[in-house]
Amino acid sequence: MSRLAGVWYFDSRPVTQPPAALPIERPFVAPGLAMNVDTVGPDGSACAWDGRLDRDEAATPAHVALELYRTRGATGLRELVGDWSVAIWDAVGRSAVLASDFAGVRPLYYYCDAERLLWSSSLAALVEAAGADELDDRYVAAFLSLSDPEGRTPYKGIRATPPGCAVRVSAGEIRVERFWDVPLGPEVRLTGGAYEERLRELFREAVAVRVRSHQHVLAELSGGLDSSSIVCMAAQLNAPLTTISYTHPGATDEPYIRAVEQAYGISALHIDVAECPFVSPAHTGGAAPGWWESRGRWSRSARPRC
Repeated sequence: MSRLAGVWYFDSRPVTQPPAALPIERPFVAPGLAMNVDTVGPDGSACAWDGRLDRDEAATPAHVALELYRTRGATGLRELVGDWSVAIWDAVGRSAVLASDFAGVRPLYYYCDAERLLWSSSLAALVEAAGADELDDRYVAAFLSLSDPEGRTPYKGIRATPPGCAVRVSAGEIRVERFWDVPLGPEVRLTGGAYEERLRELFREAVAVRVRSHQHVLAELSGGLDSSSIVCMAAQLNAPLTTISYTHPGATDEPYIRAVEQAYGISALHIDVAECPFVSPAHTGGAAPGWWESRGRWSRSARPRC
């Protein structure tokens, strides 16, 4: 199911039957509008959330996002630290707002013509709903030349919400509002080993906010420096941890994977890439990384083994 999905007809016609490819299971309805929703504000605005919020809040992430938007506009979304995307119905401004975090970890796609706006966190679902299956030559050219596709997708007419930006659609008019940029604050000067200690503090904090308050944590362990460091820090923080590693016969990384597992007594899943390849033709087009969907299904049905 597409976590974020919606349709808005600019002429306010009733949405009696949303496109079948965009299942709206948590419906919010306004004139011309039907969308999945997680929270509704007192002014009739609504918000659907997909992702993780790295902060302690009594309220749900969707409520936090909507209140930040209602009080500060799109610029307020910069306060949402985590991996996320949101779809907001602005009842006061009669506009739909689609936004993603600074890294665009959870893609959000949209299609807009003269009559309607469609959006979804599943590219495949949006292609089917919009009937937009023509390839975008400019995207292909950018992909082959390692250039920036500038928000394009492989399908003409379907765009991706730019990272760190909010796409505001008002009756067919589209405006992109950037709410995040690289934070270039005052220069910090330290002495001696203070740099290493400060890096360790920041690294510990970055891992801690992602593992706290979870009953179980699944982390990829490839055997490389990055994943090994993250897994070791999570283990030191006493996270309820299971690692997942992708291997094949004779894999050179496997000794390093085993070393980390044994050092902390970590429960682990080992998936053979021959059994579960990177790309499955039947499972593409979801939220990034789309080509890992079949692997995710496999790991959820497998029993962890050490």
